[in-house]
Amino acid sequence: MPPLHEIAHLGHVELRTPVLEESVEFFTRYLGLTRTGEVGDSVLLRAWDDYETTTIKLTGHRTSGVGRTTLRAAGPEALARRVAEIEATGRAPAGPTATPATGPPTSSPTPTATSSACTTSPSGTPRRPSCGRR
Repeated sequence: MPPLHEIAHLGHVELRTPVLEESVEFFTRYLGLTRTGEVGDSVLLRAWDDYETTTIKLTGHRTSGVGRTTLRAAGPEALARRVAEIEATGRAPAGPTATPATGPPTSSPTPTATSSACTTSPSGTPRRPSCGRR
């Protein structure tokens, strides 16, 4: 039986572009995303009302395309279960990485998953209505 509700939703998407500044202008000026930071050759952008700081990560590259697509787990336990399942297949990534766009690495190598789907607001209330429900 498949693991239901372990992956909460799509995280951020890294898009590679040979015209970084033009791409940043397009996403900010015409689509309304906000520039939230830079990491190396990448510019981090946030869509309105996204509770995470990064929705799209634009990376300067010689060609265009999708660099990485991340998924947000329902919580730390769900993330740990998914990591264990992936590691059991022998297909785990080479090692942990961390950027402001992906968050801190876990103790297991899984750079493309974060467990921040149920973050809370400063008042302590869940930012999503489904947080805490199973």
